[in-house]
Parts: sequence; C-alpha cells; structure tokens
Amino acid sequence: MKTYLTQVWDISYKDIRLEMRTRQMAVSVLVIVIALMIVTNLAIPKSVDATFTTTATVIWLCILIASFMVVMRNFVIEYDQIGFHGLIMCPVPRDAIYLGKVVSNLIFLLVIESILFPLSSILFDVPLLTPTVTAITGMATIGIVAAGTLFAAISVNTKAREIMLPVLFFPAVIPIVLAAVDATQNALNPSYGAKILEDIGVLAALSLAIIATSAILFNFAVDE
Repeated sequence: MKTYLTQVWDISYKDIRLEMRTRQMAVSVLVIVIALMIVTNLAIPKSVDATFTTTATVIWLCILIASFMVVMRNFVIEYDQIGFHGLIMCPVPRDAIYLGKVVSNLIFLLVIESILFPLSSILFDVPLLTPTVTAITGMATIGIVAAGTLFAAISVNTKAREIMLPVLFFPAVIPIVLAAVDATQNALNPSYGAKILEDIGVLAALSLAIIATSAILFNFAVDE
C-alpha cells in the first residue's frame, strides 16, 4: 500500500515540479477566469434576490472553464514531449497513473480556487469563505477533476483533441456542476441550512462514483 501511494505521489510531484518551473498553466488559467469573473460582475445587474444564484453560477462557470484548461494543458505538455508514452510503459499500475494525474490536477485547481473565492467574495459581497462552502467546493472539484483527467487521457491521443475533450468533458460533468451550483446557493442562503448536509452527501456520492468508474476506464483508455 505504501509503495502504491508513493507511486501516485511521484507521478503527481513530477507534474507539480514541471508547473513550478514554467508557471505557464496557472498564470494563463488565472488571467482568463479572473477576467471572466470581473466582466460578469460588471455586466449582471445587482439585486438582493439574484445575488446568491448569480454568485454560485458565476463561480462554478469559472471553475468549469479552469478545470477544462488545467486537465487539457497537463496532458498536452506531457504528450507532446513523449513523456506520457514513457509513463504508460513504466511498471506502475494504470490506476496509480490515473490517480497521480488526478492529484496533480486537483492541486492545480485548488490553488486557482484559493485565489478565485476570496476575489468572488469581494466582488459579489457574499460570505464564500466558510467551512460549508469549502466542503462543497472540495467534493465537487474532486468529481470534476476525476472526469476531466479521464477524458483528457482519451482525447489527447486524437487528431482533434481540442474538439474531442469538450465534447466528452462538459456533458459528463454537467450533473455535478449543477449540484454544486445548487449546494453553493443553499449554503449562502441561511434559510436552506437543513438541506446543506444532503447536498454535500450528493456531491460526495457523485465524486466517488466518478473516481471509481474513471479509474477502471482509464486502463482501457490508455491501451487504445
């Protein structure tokens, strides 16, 4: 078990070190999602009734776009440098490779979210930095990254990978994104306090199902 976890971490750490040297992915993703958030904030009329819904929708739209860019960029860099083929040929379980990629993508996205949420809290004037919102974000982010990692591995080896990934990725994560929007909206509204645990449970179940299914399918995806 220790060896397996070490393999997962080594794969993740490799991606993290590469990003720390270049910093290309984090900067480009942050610029795009922050610009999107600011433009949306300026364009949407302010009203008390729409604040919670608007905030939750904009945040998860930004996270969805950021996750798409992160998983695609992570695989494209390694694939273009022939690194992914070498990784597949290593004597490492395929699910360990998948989980390693999930962990690195998750870390990248959590770093982006750690900047995105305080900014959103200021722009929309809502209390986003709470344990409840953090739990919702963590559960949903895991599911989104797990699905994105699988579909990036499938699409990166195709000629039309820039088209293939969104075609596979966005429809697959719509259920968990909609659940995250609803849960975040409820977390921001004190009158929905009793429903929060149910929302978190739904997100946790969706994320676990996605991880388990994707880990199995990853073996077949890389063989193809």
